Amino acid sequence: MIPPAATASERPHPFLVGGIAFIGAAGFGVIVVLARLSYDWGVNPPTLLFLRAVTFWVGLALILRALGRPIALPPSDRYASLGIGVLLAAETLCAYSAIIYIPVSLSVLLLYTYPLFVALGMRLLGRERLTPVKLAALLTAFAGLALSLGASVGSLDPRGIALGLVSGIGLATVVIASGQVLSRVDSRRVALHVTFSGSLTYAAVLALTGGLALPTGGEGWLLLAAIPAVYLVAELCFFTAIGMLGPSRMAMVGNLEPVTAILFAGLLLAEALTPLRLVGAALVIGAVLAMQVVGRARGA
Repeated sequence: MIPPAATASERPHPFLVGGIAFIGAAGFGVIVVLARLSYDWGVNPPTLLFLRAVTFWVGLALILRALGRPIALPPSDRYASLGIGVLLAAETLCAYSAIIYIPVSLSVLLLYTYPLFVALGMRLLGRERLTPVKLAALLTAFAGLALSLGASVGSLDPRGIALGLVSGIGLATVVIASGQVLSRVDSRRVALHVTFSGSLTYAAVLALTGGLALPTGGEGWLLLAAIPAVYLVAELCFFTAIGMLGPSRMAMVGNLEPVTAILFAGLLLAEALTPLRLVGAALVIGAVLAMQVVGRARGA
């Protein structure tokens, strides 16, 4: 039986939907800045990511149980999701290690090139054409990236740039690999399995590098407690907003993530937001947004 369509009075208020979407997108940007602050108190990326992943896994599992939703996946999707979790953990380690060596604003821009690498990857796999619009977006984004990096290239650590680029390529690989799985099963169950194998990956890295690196002061403990909590709220808002807005619109709202990270990096980390760097960031974000808009119009 198909349920009746929701009446106007039953639909969520647009401001409520927008607020949930904003919290989800902005939350991810804030977390990166909080992570960089926590490093100053002795925390390292594997410790932070392990605690964040475990908190999210436990919280999501409890929510799915409370809602009476299934957790298990068919064997083929289960093993694929577990493998994707290992890839995602490696990518995230690169992204959160990059901010040790280069400013957060630049590392976020390097990571945010992943939609462009997705377009290139899909072209190489023969799944999508590289249209003139996508090619123009690629060239524009990389020009913006060059401007942002060139603003302070003399003082940048090559390790940070390399880790940032690897994180962007890695996330693109995860997106391409997970596309087939997410087209068949509930994304929340996939997220649960992905986070489980990711937690094990972080635990293995910690075992090889000397164990947990805990904060050395009270502010560090507050940051370490806040990051998993913000991440859980951001993820739940993200999935809720997808259900209200649809994946395409939520992807566009997701452009707030790098904007939020750059702004908070300027406010909390005193990173210099030079005009050249801001122009470069605008070119990268604008190119990705243009590609999303054109893709949505073609889909419609």
